[in-house]
Amino acid sequence: FPGYLFAGKKDVDFGLAQTGRASGQYSPYSRPFTAIYFLENGPQVGVGLSENHLTATATVFNGRSGTSDDFAGSTWTDTPHLNNFALNLAYRFNTRGIKWQVGGGYENGSSWTNSRRNAAYDLNALMSFRQLDFKAELMQTTHTPPGYTHPPFTKRFHAYELGMQYRSTLLRKPAYWSVDWSSDSIGADR
Repeated sequence: FPGYLFAGKKDVDFGLAQTGRASGQYSPYSRPFTAIYFLENGPQVGVGLSENHLTATATVFNGRSGTSDDFAGSTWTDTPHLNNFALNLAYRFNTRGIKWQVGGGYENGSSWTNSRRNAAYDLNALMSFRQLDFKAELMQTTHTPPGYTHPPFTKRFHAYELGMQYRSTLLRKPAYWSVDWSSDSIGADR
């Protein structure tokens, strides 16, 4: 059966966090802004489907605010109840020796909120050709975050990332060489 259930404390399946390998990161030594601002970890329950080329998850998780080590969901409420949800979808396919993955996600209450929910969405893509891997990801809120409602901060918050990785061997062991760039923006167009 291609479906599964999960429960416990882990990263919320949102964006490239769903792909597994170090939350979609190429480097274990740095975290892109997409992970710093939007990757959340905490108590949750969910259901997933992984069949053929499609992977989809629906997660309900805790919207309690807390420390950076125990932060999950929005700060919309200060309660330990399961009061937030995320949906994530990834589709994988091959064309002429190139492996592709395109995906998207929706989180009902991002961490960029206080008295009202401020949802976030994610668009991402992965491409692999021989020993080269490329990735691109954009995450954005649906509203201007609280405290940023006056000029020049009148836009939605977004973070994006581009990365490249070369897989090889060094002394008969796997070696990964990577370049990763991420940025964030809120406010007037530059």
